Amino acid sequence: MLLIPLLFASPHARAADEFEGFRFYFGDIHEHTGASGDGGSNDIGTCVRESDGGAGDCGSYVDVGTKARDNGLDFFATVDHVTSLEATTTAENYKAVFDLVNGLDDPSGGLVTLPGAEVFVELADGSDLGHRSLLFFGDQATLSTLTQADVQPSGSTSNEVPSCATLTTFMDSLTARFGPALLLPHHPGVQKPMPTDWTCFDATYEPLVEVYSEHGSSLDIRSKFDIPWGAYAEEGTVRVAIDPSAYGLRMGFGAGSDNHDTHGGDTCRLDTVLDNHPYAAGLTVVWQPTADEFDRTAIFTAFNEHRTYATTGPMIPLIVEIRKGDGTLVANMGEAVELATGQDLIVEARVPTASAAAVIDATAIGPLGAWRMIEVTPGTWSITIPAAEMPENVFVDVQVDNTIASPADCDDGGVDDFDHLWSSPVFFDPVGPDEDGDGWSGDGGDCDDTNADVNPGAHEACDHPSVDQDCDGLTADLDPDCEGDTGDTADTGQTDTADTDTDSDPAPVDTSPDDVGELPITHRFSCDSTGGAAFGFATLLATAAGARRRRTC
Repeated sequence: MLLIPLLFASPHARAADEFEGFRFYFGDIHEHTGASGDGGSNDIGTCVRESDGGAGDCGSYVDVGTKARDNGLDFFATVDHVTSLEATTTAENYKAVFDLVNGLDDPSGGLVTLPGAEVFVELADGSDLGHRSLLFFGDQATLSTLTQADVQPSGSTSNEVPSCATLTTFMDSLTARFGPALLLPHHPGVQKPMPTDWTCFDATYEPLVEVYSEHGSSLDIRSKFDIPWGAYAEEGTVRVAIDPSAYGLRMGFGAGSDNHDTHGGDTCRLDTVLDNHPYAAGLTVVWQPTADEFDRTAIFTAFNEHRTYATTGPMIPLIVEIRKGDGTLVANMGEAVELATGQDLIVEARVPTASAAAVIDATAIGPLGAWRMIEVTPGTWSITIPAAEMPENVFVDVQVDNTIASPADCDDGGVDDFDHLWSSPVFFDPVGPDEDGDGWSGDGGDCDDTNADVNPGAHEACDHPSVDQDCDGLTADLDPDCEGDTGDTADTGQTDTADTDTDSDPAPVDTSPDDVGELPITHRFSCDSTGGAAFGFATLLATAAGARRRRTC
């Protein structure tokens, strides 16, 4: 394990911690500049407090890249307002900020930028659909031609759209012209300025939701942590959105600042322009294998695969894993998994040992209940959820003591000394009980759930003519796997006349008896992740909806 212990030095140290073979990238997905009509900066717009018209303390939009690096960010997005008569920027100011941020993209230099916009949408009858952050992930040259008019769903500064379907048509058109883009709900559970209507949802463009910002927490109306200044709107909360008995949506978790005085990414500083907003900022964390490249494509893929979590401030790496009762790994943070019912689940959360002293508590949370986790070793928390209580989804809430994790002068606006890491949920698709304990249920394709040697992951052994051992619908006397078999146990799905060794490699011509360079056969058939591939821009959007990682166990 390699650890870069940034936690106790400063939240503004360089991020991108490395932990257990993964690298963790910290970013603000919701920054404003003076280009927003209700924002302020020293070089665009004015810098005055909303409460009394006095002078605020603003940064300069030309310094957003420097601010991001100073705040320890690996990526950030600017989302100045392009709808609303009161808050919309001018076309010239929007273009200036967008082009600057687009041009600052420098993956090799350690900073990835996502130029974007914020849109509010409502129907003609005044029904609110919510606020969304429009983020672009395409190449710099293509995005350089984009204008403010391109990012206005109604074609003007109006919030009004004819229907929810307009947003999908709008996004389809944008991505066809400018490459991959997402439209992420933010402060969805906040009554003011408007909550999110979850009946208006498109999984292709909304794989992630902002659960925290300077508005407060939108996660759960039952939570007492940083209650929004505009009060909760329960139907817009994230807990209601992902609850299978309510909307049953599947999204990863992230957080942002929503800062309006051009100081994005600073989780220890209150907004001096919208000074009625009581909290500082949150950050979105992306995790991926250490060796992988980190750029706009990587962030787009991570958002779609839910490889994210939200932090209300502390830059702490977090790993969450789900295991069966026997210890078999079935899912990582953010994945969906088909899982036989009737078995215990182990939820495990890990942080670097250097950060463990700052963690007060860890809790696994499902739609109907919560399970307090136990620290089993320094930095590792675990809990077993009994089979009878198996939830439809579960995420982990890690509570952090910010008197340890933050500098003494950190003014995050909270009324307590707590911060949180909220992992993206793992979603479970139950497929019925696994009666014989072989990892496959009858609903999941086991053609004899009373015999552990018979399941879709088994080999056709070819020594029982009347038995269909691999559940492919063919007994051994009819299965092509057994034609011309010379003693191997590989199941190739085709006539097996050329595979003459005795290893588990199903290749037609295979001279290695030792499975050199091969995965164990159990890894081929069980708990196989179908996501995680790297995508080029040409295929990113076409595969976005199918890129969610899913395991079958």
